[in-house]
Amino acid sequence: MTGEATYDVVIIGAGPVGENVADRVVAGGLSAAIVERELVGGECSYWACMPTKALLRSGTALRTARRSGITGTLDPAAVLRRRDGFASHWKDDGQVAWLKQAGIDLVRGHGRIVAPRTVTVTDEDGRATTLTARHAVVIATGSAALLPDLPGLLESEPWTSREAAAAGSIPDRLATADRAAVAQVVFTDPEVASAGLTAAAAERAGYRTRVVDYDLGAVAGAALHADGYTGRARMVVDEDRRVVLGVTFVGPDVAELIHAATIAIAAAVPIDRLWPAVPAFPTISEVWLRLLETYGRPS
Repeated sequence: MTGEATYDVVIIGAGPVGENVADRVVAGGLSAAIVERELVGGECSYWACMPTKALLRSGTALRTARRSGITGTLDPAAVLRRRDGFASHWKDDGQVAWLKQAGIDLVRGHGRIVAPRTVTVTDEDGRATTLTARHAVVIATGSAALLPDLPGLLESEPWTSREAAAAGSIPDRLATADRAAVAQVVFTDPEVASAGLTAAAAERAGYRTRVVDYDLGAVAGAALHADGYTGRARMVVDEDRRVVLGVTFVGPDVAELIHAATIAIAAAVPIDRLWPAVPAFPTISEVWLRLLETYGRPS
């Protein structure tokens, strides 16, 4: 489409949000045009929800079968083929057909708001279309991975979520951040934050460990943070090297504590070197001192 056209509503972005907005608009008796510069269906259909769950399901099904006494291994090529099917082989013909059936016009190209309720769409050949909305312009463009301008980063061909979800083969290795020091947070109430290995994982990996637990609610800073604060802290120590292998915190707002654990694990800081790192008082971070005291002072 080139030239000019007028609709009741113009939607920029044909991902799940944009598609649903357009569907509701035409269902209400209004006209709608949806602008998309890539694939109709957006991240969810091609690089996120659908293909990633297709990838995960095969492994989950295999683990379930193994728990029932069934043996077997994954066929990576078959898993990727199944993923390709759920991603429609990165073609949006089906989604485009749905738009047409629903009475929604599709305008391919990059949309830009140039005036109130006015959108200019430039296609890949540089041709422009001007869309005017009688009622509203809806921005439903979603987000994209940001690659910082760091020397050598682009040359290393990094993976974003798109490359990971659409990979054509299984890589020999990923460089997987230090896998032993990856932090994770479950933003529930209370929060659960952890970094490194759990006690069980460290044992399976063959480490000789000591586990140190502490009542997070007994820390002075926690009591000030919230009345009736309750929580737990656990530190897993490699007894042979005397370094921290993993830390887990459970309690309100513990996500703010986990980066210190990540640094200690990634740098393999000896327990003896953590003693001089005195935490501020009164803060929840004081739990680090309490964990060290529970572990025992250096000889």
